[in-house]
Amino acid sequence: GLFCDRVHHLASTTKSVTSILVGIAIDRGFIKNIEDPIHQYLPEYTALFTGQKKQIRISHMLTMTPGYQWRQFGVSDDKNDGMAMWHTDDVIRFVLEKPIEAEPGKKFNYTNGVPTVTGEIIKNAVGMKLTDFAEKYLFHPLGIADYSWTSYPDGSVETDGGLALRPRDLA
Repeated sequence: GLFCDRVHHLASTTKSVTSILVGIAIDRGFIKNIEDPIHQYLPEYTALFTGQKKQIRISHMLTMTPGYQWRQFGVSDDKNDGMAMWHTDDVIRFVLEKPIEAEPGKKFNYTNGVPTVTGEIIKNAVGMKLTDFAEKYLFHPLGIADYSWTSYPDGSVETDGGLALRPRDLA
């Protein structure tokens, strides 16, 4: 088929779709507010929210400013936290266990970890698989039927980069 008829891996453009899903979850009443602390939506990981981590809000996740120590660029693969996500049995825990190096909201740090945790927040808030939520509230209403969305080995949806869409559907 033609180039425009095939789905194409969107890489980090997926992050924008993840943020759209947060907006839909708010619009539909599943998430109250972007100023909600994220620990409210991650009950399995309550023990990890100590100190400043309790202050991390959904808004910080959407702007990549939660303050987690994270190295993704300018480092060797063995020191790259984005790569390390593929080799852990709990991706969400891997991210949430990172130490805080900046006060939440103060420092931008590009990361694949934060949007992946945001996907878990959405899943928990809406009470369904993230891919099902996206299908029901975003893709289906827009007439998007042809897509794929990959996951990490632990089953966490790759909300940081795993979506593939046809170019016209992305547009």
